[in-house]
Formats: sequence, C-alpha cells, structure tokens
Amino acid sequence: MPRTATAPAAQQDLISFVPLPSWIRAAARCGFAIAPVLDEIGITAVDSGTHGIVITQEQSFRLMKACVARAKGEHFPFAFGENSSLESIPEIQSYICSCVTLREAIKYYDWVRDLMSNGVHLSLHEKENYTHIRFEIGGKLRTEAAIFFTETLISSIIKMITQLAGRKEIERLTFRHAAPEYAAAYARFFGVPIEFNQPADAVVIRTELLDRKLNGAVPELYQQAKNQILQRVSKLSSSASMVGQLNRLFAEHPHLLMAGLEAAAAKLQIHPRTLQRRLHEENKTFSDVQSDSRFQITCSLLRDTNCSVNEIGERLGFSDRRAFTRAFKRWSNTSPSSYRNAPAAPAAPDRHAAERR
Repeated sequence: MPRTATAPAAQQDLISFVPLPSWIRAAARCGFAIAPVLDEIGITAVDSGTHGIVITQEQSFRLMKACVARAKGEHFPFAFGENSSLESIPEIQSYICSCVTLREAIKYYDWVRDLMSNGVHLSLHEKENYTHIRFEIGGKLRTEAAIFFTETLISSIIKMITQLAGRKEIERLTFRHAAPEYAAAYARFFGVPIEFNQPADAVVIRTELLDRKLNGAVPELYQQAKNQILQRVSKLSSSASMVGQLNRLFAEHPHLLMAGLEAAAAKLQIHPRTLQRRLHEENKTFSDVQSDSRFQITCSLLRDTNCSVNEIGERLGFSDRRAFTRAFKRWSNTSPSSYRNAPAAPAAPDRHAAERR
C-alpha cells in the first residue's frame, strides 16, 4: 500500500481491514471456517466499527494466502470479490443501485480506497469504441498475494457492472500476470475472454456504456447517498495524513498540479492556512508535495499506459509538448520518450532543487 514519506515506520503499512462478514461469507461459500485462520494469523476478531479492524499489509497478504489454501471447490478471491464488504453500508448500497450512469458508479472505488486505506487506484482509459477500467493494488507489486487481491477486485467490479448493466456488457478481461495453473477457473467463473501478460489489469467495456442511463437510476436517492458517503469520507480524511490527502487529490484531479495552494485547499474544503499548518507539521511544503505528485504521476503514465507524450502533458496541465518535455528533463535529466523506452527507470534527482534553478 502507498506510504507517505513522513509516516512513522510502525504505521506505514497499516490498512483498514474490511468488515469481517465479507471474509466469513466467502469462507463459508468455499467450505471452511474463518475463525481458525484469524487465530493463525494473529488477528483479533473484534470489530472497531463500520470499517472493520486495522491490520498490516503483511497480515492481509498472509490471510488471503491462508484462505486460498483452505478453499474447496472454488477459488477464494473470486468468492471474496462477490461478497463486497462495503456494500453492507446503507448509503453505499443506495448509491450503487441508484446511480444514473456506470461512470458515476465506478467512483465507488475511489471511496473504497479512502474508507479502507487499501491503496487501490482505479482509472478509466477511454479510446474510441472501448474503455479499459484499469486499476492497481499497491503499485507495481506482483507477489502471489497481490495477484489474489487483483482477482478479488476484478470479481468485485464485474459484480457491480453485472448488477447495473448486465454481464453481457463486459467485452474481456486483461491481467498483467502470467496465466496461473488454475487459469481454466477464470474462464469458468467470468465467462468472458481472458488475456494474460497484458500491460494492465483491466475490465474492458464499450465506451458508450459509461454514460448510458441505467435502468435503476433514481437521481434524488443517488445524490442523497453521495452526500452521505462524502461526509463519511471527510470525517476519516480529517485525521489522515495531509500529504496523503494531497497525493490522492492530485491523482484524481491532475489539473490541480498546475494550480496553487488555495485551489487545492478549496477542493479539500479546508482553509489555506490550515493546509499550510498541517503540511508544516509533516515537514513538507505544498510545492514539495505538488512536485513529487507531478513527477510520480508522470512516470506512472509513461510507464504503465499507452497515452502519448502530448496526451500526458495535456492531462497534467502543460501548455504544449515542449513545456512538458522541459519540465520532465528538469525533474529527471532525461526526456519523457527516453524514460518510457528505458529498460529500467532512471533514479530521480532532487526535483525541488531543479525546479528552483
């Protein structure tokens, strides 16, 4: 999961554990009891509220692998994905079932990340007739457990699309990892074409589906539920790292990477002086975080997408390709094209010093 530069070491890999009922239901469906597994991993099954208990990333990976090993007759991540925990929260359930479009429903996964601190990043890559709903879990980590969580999220996304628009609307699935030994289970469970060793983990749908009005659309209920979810997220965010909040903000609204502190504060709904004070407490300045986010987002887009250099520059708010290329050279001492084509990403120099020159 993502870590902030200033977080205490003991807290860096903590994640919010999903409510236990989802694990219990998936385990029961796969023919084993969850309690002995929790005991084995050292997880105390005491709920700390709607969002569940807090565990470490390492514990979550061990728990997932233990559940996969015990499952009978069905691959555990598939069952787990179909028992999406946060849908048990009334306002989220109302939001999903009453969304006007699928594009709005997909925003649910941004709140999953904020409510559970699980590092899931989802993005839409729209190209003419088809859109790739891409996501990453914990960056480029490709451990066995991370692949299991990838399978879980794919299962969850398909469940949501199926509920709102029907499974026939899914064109195909792509996975970054190689075909596992149980690859035949993918075809049986998902029932759509599967491609392994692809550039991204994604669910592929027709682009027109994103903005097609859904049959369950109830605009008034949708707006009410959305407001309630935003209030819930806001309460959690008030105690979260300000650097982390800004990183998420810039990832979701790249145009703010070229704006000032006041614009970011307004989007976060806090006073600019409060933003400055909280960043000072974390030994950071606004320009530091903005520069780090701009560089990291740029590198991710160059490394993990097929977006052209022009498209990336426009997305990040640069006036033209030359301005974007000059900025990237200041950050990394290489051009965007050279960075993309390099066999390994070059080490990043002190971008802050470069930008002050």
